[in-house]
Amino acid sequence: MKKVFAEIGFGNDSFFSSEFEESDKEYRVPKLIMPSKLRSLYFRFWIFKKVFILSTNHGFEIKNKEKNKLKILFGISGESKTLKFTPELTAKILSGEKTSTWRLFDDKNLQKGNRLIFLNKGNGEQFGQAVITSLHTKTLGTLTDTDWIGHERFTSEEEMYMAYRKYYGEKVNKDSEVKIISFSFKKCV
Repeated sequence: MKKVFAEIGFGNDSFFSSEFEESDKEYRVPKLIMPSKLRSLYFRFWIFKKVFILSTNHGFEIKNKEKNKLKILFGISGESKTLKFTPELTAKILSGEKTSTWRLFDDKNLQKGNRLIFLNKGNGEQFGQAVITSLHTKTLGTLTDTDWIGHERFTSEEEMYMAYRKYYGEKVNKDSEVKIISFSFKKCV
């Protein structure tokens, strides 16, 4: 789960922006992206090295910062699950050709009904949102024709294993568990 901070106001690079945090990484995009799980609403006033925060989670706080800034922001914080796609697969999703994805070794506990943020792995930008409409689990060695509906095809099983080894490492084989996920997609405006 990524922490999401959707903010409106002055002091960031754009009036509408969203910050994503995961582990020790963070980045900001110049769009308002709402979290799928709401955690709090907040007002933040940053003047010089002092930040005054009024939030629904922690009440009133004053924090010291190392940088001098001036920011006046209203924000919504929460969490969202994200899925990353290569630029080639991003294009297939945007065209409507790709309506399902396969995920091995699921570390996000993906489930039917989850709202997801789709990110282009090439540039890190969000290109849309989706809702998981169906999900089932099997092994790569037991895939049938129906499992390929809405998914890109490979010329051979070996090509498929090679492709997934690029993402998940050498442990991928016919006994690897795969979540077959169909989704309803909405492009970013």
